[in-house]
Amino acid sequence: MATPPSKPLSLAELNQRSARLAAFDIFIFHPRIEEWNYIDKSNNNKKGLAFRCFIVSATQRTQYAAAELSMRGNNRKPIDDAHAKFKEGPHFRMSSTRIKGNVKQEFLHTTIKLVIELSGTKFDPILQKANSDGAHLAAEPVMTNAKCNTLVSPQRFDLTCLIESISDTRPGGANRDVRDVILVDGSKEKGSDKIVEVKLSYFINTNPTKMEAAFLDAITKANGTERAISMFGIQGKPTDDGYIFSPSKDFFVIEASGTKANDLIAIHQEVARIPQTDRVRLESTFTPQERKDWTLEHGIQIFSIHLQDLLHPTDLPEIDETSTSGKSIGQR
Repeated sequence: MATPPSKPLSLAELNQRSARLAAFDIFIFHPRIEEWNYIDKSNNNKKGLAFRCFIVSATQRTQYAAAELSMRGNNRKPIDDAHAKFKEGPHFRMSSTRIKGNVKQEFLHTTIKLVIELSGTKFDPILQKANSDGAHLAAEPVMTNAKCNTLVSPQRFDLTCLIESISDTRPGGANRDVRDVILVDGSKEKGSDKIVEVKLSYFINTNPTKMEAAFLDAITKANGTERAISMFGIQGKPTDDGYIFSPSKDFFVIEASGTKANDLIAIHQEVARIPQTDRVRLESTFTPQERKDWTLEHGIQIFSIHLQDLLHPTDLPEIDETSTSGKSIGQR
């Protein structure tokens, strides 16, 4: 195997070919252990466990990819070891990188559409500059509201934005409410001078979970202010009459930092003064009873309930209940 070069490559240059040959200087962002339940092929209840994080370029925070280590069997020690090693902020030189195959692109919301397998990938700690505060480093999304208007298929993505407004709650199903959050970032519709708004529909349990409560707290504090929010894992879906934007299962939010956050501070007041006539909102224009709770609806008859009637078309038992095959007309 070739020795990795002394000068690391940009993380944007990571691919199947460069992964084994090159080195990349990165830091860790959003490390966590995730658990879930599933049923295996033998119909047994199982628990899945994985350590997941983001690998972010140490020199360009807009370049980041997903990374994970999944539990094999019942041994969770490698998961706990990874959680202890990959804290948020520390820098590493990554080499002998392993890339996970067969990953569906529409489920990846990172700017680099790859998933790195932590098992087998080499991570050597590197010293950080004295003035570097690694604990506050985070990935920087590059998606804009205007680019959301170009989606042609379902896709997850990340967005740094201002909170323009938050709607009152409305029913969203059994024990659930929904609130609409209007997001702006100053980007403009192609071919016009109108700024683009995105309507994010957020479904919340009547008794909010810890994550839901944190989201509501973050957007409430940022609502109508210059405080920018980075949202990770938004699900965008084009429809026949617009778009639907909602949180995916990977969704989380942080207070934004970096270049775009600073730009939004500078233009906040300018954007707030733009009238509604100079805005275009990305939303689905036909949204009756979003996520309707069908458990509350009465059942209706369908065609199969009438099949029994077809077995007795004449109401004459001698014909309907006795085979007449091979009998002549009038034969008893």
